Amino acid sequence: KLSNEYTGVTCVEIDVDEQEELVQAYDVNVMPTFVFVKKGQENVSSPIFY
Repeated sequence: KLSNEYTGVTCVEIDVDEQEELVQAYDVNVMPTFVFVKKGQENVSSPIFY
């Protein structure tokens, strides 16, 4: 996990069915999606394709 490899990084997993407000706020259209936030500002948002 990223949080184990990097100090100061907090990883949060959300259930998109239960957290619709966050899904809309961060424009999540595909899963999984990583959203990186630094000092309260969205820094990078990236869907991850397998």
